[in-house]
Amino acid sequence: MNDSDITVKALMESHGPSMNIGQFAELLGVTVRTAKERLKIDDIQHIVVGRSYVIPTITVAKYIHRPATVKPSKQKAINYADYAG
Repeated sequence: MNDSDITVKALMESHGPSMNIGQFAELLGVTVRTAKERLKIDDIQHIVVGRSYVIPTITVAKYIHRPATVKPSKQKAINYADYAG
């Protein structure tokens, strides 16, 4: 049994087969607004029922155990040779 299996089991016991946006945000330690942004930006599987977000618990477990990715910075690299006197 690996870490992701343990996480899925623990999340299923504590949250059931799905969780709402508040539970997802609390689990990640972010605000609800940030959690909604993460759903869209990171393309996390979810459904919207009226104004409620429903996220499958297994999807959350996969998201937690995903490989870390580094997004490119919006800042331009500084070429210090341009400033050499």
